[in-house]
Amino acid sequence: MLRVKSLIWDIARQVLALDHDIVLDWNQWSRARRAEWRDRAGDAGHSVVLHYFTTPLQTAIERIEDRAARGVPGSHTLDAAGVRHLQTILEVPSSEEGLEIVRVSS
Repeated sequence: MLRVKSLIWDIARQVLALDHDIVLDWNQWSRARRAEWRDRAGDAGHSVVLHYFTTPLQTAIERIEDRAARGVPGSHTLDAAGVRHLQTILEVPSSEEGLEIVRVSS
């Protein structure tokens, strides 16, 4: 996975150099991971905007159960226990992280 992220980051820097925005949609559950990518972007001369989507736990569970029931192609297989686990490991982003944070209720 590290090689894939490295390749994605190399391409992302090229796009950023052309003055276009990028979206890196991968595991940013911890402050440490967010700091790593904030610093990488900063070292490359770019700022970061973190879009943090807040969804009530029950809503998230209902959505994954609905996707599973419909057999949505390409959707990540997850169950209610997995959603509950992810909630326990999420470190909620805060302004002290040095990131612009856009909170989105979904």
